[in-house]
Amino acid sequence: MKRISVSLPNGLHHRFRQEASRARLSMSGLVRSRLASTASDPRKALSNVDPLLKVAGICQGPLLSDLIDEELYGALKN
Repeated sequence: MKRISVSLPNGLHHRFRQEASRARLSMSGLVRSRLASTASDPRKALSNVDPLLKVAGICQGPLLSDLIDEELYGALKN
């Protein structure tokens, strides 16, 4: 096993510490778990950034919904 150092903002460090405690893991164990799940499916990490990536590749053929923005991002406000 290799060791690395990572600097985290205070808020993220606090959230990781709380989550690790609830899961009864060390913070290192939690980080390894998160990295392993992201490495097995990189789209999983990216789908949290852009909702469009959640549906990438599911459409077959030339037609897309006229209401795709509403489906992805919720009702649009005028």
